[in-house]
Amino acid sequence: MFGLFTQTPQFFSDLADEVRLFEEVKRIEKLEREDTPGEKVLRHFFLRCGAEWQSRAVYLADGAVRAEIEMRAAVPDTGDGILIKKMQKRLVKQTVYGVLKAATGKELPWGSLTGIRPTKLFRELQKDIGTEAARELFLRGFDVSDVKTDLAQRIAENQRPFLEVQLRSVLHLNDNLLAGIRGAVDVVYQRTRIIPLRQLLVVQKGKVSYHPFALQ
Repeated sequence: MFGLFTQTPQFFSDLADEVRLFEEVKRIEKLEREDTPGEKVLRHFFLRCGAEWQSRAVYLADGAVRAEIEMRAAVPDTGDGILIKKMQKRLVKQTVYGVLKAATGKELPWGSLTGIRPTKLFRELQKDIGTEAARELFLRGFDVSDVKTDLAQRIAENQRPFLEVQLRSVLHLNDNLLAGIRGAVDVVYQRTRIIPLRQLLVVQKGKVSYHPFALQ
């Protein structure tokens, strides 16, 4: 049996998947106490210290520490809860990946990105920080091999033209949809005493909405 204690229980399933990449175990027990003994135990600690997150993982075998690692990251300066959770999860998984790699000596071609969609991540990073910085983060930050980093970059660049065509198609469809809705509203306006809703229609993030108090 393999025991896993974490101060980020919301990511337990993700961390259990990380463990299975390195350990041939069928069952991973969720430990409620950090001092629970076991043949193999991984303890993960997470806290916020000012503007920084601290993530530490300890791997124990038969009560002896086999590996220990600590990582830190700046807390994102944003109120976007989804982004904050995403960044927390990334730091936690990287920490657990690092301690498992150190304890077992096992190398994974996709590094800490094993089990997710690395090509999509590379494409997002290319857009945010540029190709060279994205490659550096893959190689140094996520421990992805040179071969797999090259592959992710090549696939992302090959997919870009198709994604751009899809985006243009979606935007064109939204324009046609909006034109149709405005046309229908004009017809209604001619027949009823309704404030010109066509002036209140708003398109935001692909969604059409209107002011709820437009009716007289």
